[in-house]
Amino acid sequence: MIARYFKGVQPHINIVEIEAEIAFLPGPPERALEIAKKFSNCERVTVQREFVTYKGELVGKEVCATSTGVGCPSPAIVVEELANCGVKTFIRVGTTGAIQLDIELGEVIIPEAAVRDDGTTKEYIGDGDPAAVANPEVVAALRKSAAETKVSYHAGTVRTNDAFYFTVRLISKV
Repeated sequence: MIARYFKGVQPHINIVEIEAEIAFLPGPPERALEIAKKFSNCERVTVQREFVTYKGELVGKEVCATSTGVGCPSPAIVVEELANCGVKTFIRVGTTGAIQLDIELGEVIIPEAAVRDDGTTKEYIGDGDPAAVANPEVVAALRKSAAETKVSYHAGTVRTNDAFYFTVRLISKV
């Protein structure tokens, strides 16, 4: 859990407090809007830099959607600041690469764990164990939701990395 280090208006997302249990974190602002359109009682909370936040209700829970930009550092800022505002659960919704040939463009991936191979997580955890394990309750809820909505998905271990196009070159050599 991330400690509340910074009280008051969060400097990057421009929020003091938000009544949301869960945050959906897409990269671009337009994806945050697409997610927010599924909320009841939806309202835009703020726009600050590349970060836009909407809040509302989904299946009886207070939720929000905040755009994060790309890479690891910007989402880290968003997660820290939303945690400072009271959010407890974070679900990244967006683009990822894959090196398994049976995964097609546009398919859903539910990460159960991640091999940390980026600079940002090393700042938080150090160079110790490179594995990060997702919350089993969140993974189970995502699997259940996918099954209920008949969305096919892949679940397993993913890898975080700062060099997106390096991974693309790696895939092209497979």
